[in-house]
Amino acid sequence: YLTKRLTELNLSLPVGSVHRTRANCLGYCARGPIMVIYPEGIWYHSCTPEVIERILEQHILRDQVVEEYV
Repeated sequence: YLTKRLTELNLSLPVGSVHRTRANCLGYCARGPIMVIYPEGIWYHSCTPEVIERILEQHILRDQVVEEYV
């Protein structure tokens, strides 16, 4: 979902400035899939497509942390 949305929003490299990488285990599985936003170092939990959309809209596009999922 994330890859598709980054492409649709023209945020992924080389057009945009967002680089998505996959990681194996980051050691925090209790609250579902996670995302880490750098350089801020903000960790988001429970990353369903709906949550990812909020993170993209609020954090990536408007620089507002989605506190509910930090």
